[in-house]
Amino acid sequence: MSGDRGSIAEWSYDVVEDSVSPGSYPPVAELQLPAADSPKLLGTQTDFDVPTAIIHPPWNTLEALVGSIVPSILPSILPSKRDAGGAEKRGTEGVAYHKVFRQEQLPFAEINQQTEYGNWYYATENAASLTHRSGADTAVRKQFVDNGRLDNSADGNYRPIQQAYPVFGFSRDLGSVGSSSASALFQISLHQENAIQFLGQNGVQPVPSMWTSYFADDTEAVSLYCEVGIDMY
Repeated sequence: MSGDRGSIAEWSYDVVEDSVSPGSYPPVAELQLPAADSPKLLGTQTDFDVPTAIIHPPWNTLEALVGSIVPSILPSILPSKRDAGGAEKRGTEGVAYHKVFRQEQLPFAEINQQTEYGNWYYATENAASLTHRSGADTAVRKQFVDNGRLDNSADGNYRPIQQAYPVFGFSRDLGSVGSSSASALFQISLHQENAIQFLGQNGVQPVPSMWTSYFADDTEAVSLYCEVGIDMY
């Protein structure tokens, strides 16, 4: 969450109901990309020509990504959530998550090679056998070791990372595992509203991350990707 262990962490726990679907795919013209910028030659003069354009193969363009590749990914995965007869298998449990972030955000900054902005999510299916807890590392881990589960309590004392080191736990009871296997998906992801800074003719401008074009907020994106088990950030 931060390379500065003295920075104050904030966190929350919540559940997103199992009803999230991606928004419609907007045309490239509506993605709020930076305005086209004419190439400039900076520094000393060289003895070769600076190209005025770079031609990418069709499969590597933004138009290809938004127009064909991205829309083709989700339909190929979501049908796996149906049974053999085509009926919906998606449960009503939804996705449970811990959300953790630096209280004082520092956009596009790093300390000790760690980013200082954005929201970290630790998410999983909100199954009936799932328990959770946030709190000091010694307390949360000891409770699981002693009991094999957590008590669904939340620590609301936001504090510096190095003070009573806060951790965020999930416990999933898989029952009696014998000849048949059992599995659970846990996802860790970082969501930043702006992905990069673009230096163009209008100065430095932030460029939004792609997920912002398809979801109302980062929790919706977390829910969908945790449900289908893919990464697309």
